[in-house]
Amino acid sequence: MLGQPDAGAKSLLVLPVALLVALAAGLMPAWLAARLGPMAAVRPPVTAARHSRPVGSVAGLAVLNLLRVRGRTLLGAAGLALGVAAFTVLLALTLAFRGEAAGSLLGNAVVAQARGADYLSVALSLLLGAAGAIDVLIISQRERAADLAVLRATGWTNRELAMLTLYEGIGLALLGGLTGAVAGLLVVLSLGQGVLHGHLLAVAGAALLATLAATALVSAALTVPIRGLSRIAPAHLLAAD
Repeated sequence: MLGQPDAGAKSLLVLPVALLVALAAGLMPAWLAARLGPMAAVRPPVTAARHSRPVGSVAGLAVLNLLRVRGRTLLGAAGLALGVAAFTVLLALTLAFRGEAAGSLLGNAVVAQARGADYLSVALSLLLGAAGAIDVLIISQRERAADLAVLRATGWTNRELAMLTLYEGIGLALLGGLTGAVAGLLVVLSLGQGVLHGHLLAVAGAALLATLAATALVSAALTVPIRGLSRIAPAHLLAAD
């Protein structure tokens, strides 16, 4: 649709690359699963706490939930970080070429290219990163379904439980977005100080805007699992557990 040359032939290269990436991503989980014995596999994992941490707010509990599964939290934030970093680098290069090479064949080509396929690719990266973050949050919510049922049975309202999940989503999105914004700015600075000359505020503002957009996207998408969890009776969850 964007008029890229040989787009069909080049897109076929995605299939073997995606297959190799998927196989590589599955090696470690498969190896860990093969090491588990039958009884260890069916028992819920329980980690002994070294010391208790008092929680005084719903937001504080959300932070602790993200910290207790650090690896999963980092993986969920990584997709958003890549998207925001790519957007930051692309915008900085576009502004640099537009200001320093405007009117030239190279400058016009770079700007025109960036306005089309590159920005569309970055937008898709942000969407996929947000989808990965939402998937991480839903998995964590399902694993803690019995805990959430206990909270509801002891007096927590559906609104408080919804805010707990929402705070976790906001924290995860901000972690990925801000990390990506900083990484993108560092990449641009490594290319040369002149790239950001006169455009630092614009690029930094756009990176923060992309972070806020990713946060809003994750928060909006979390309304679906939040509503689904609110319809489940605590007694059913505790009985199943």
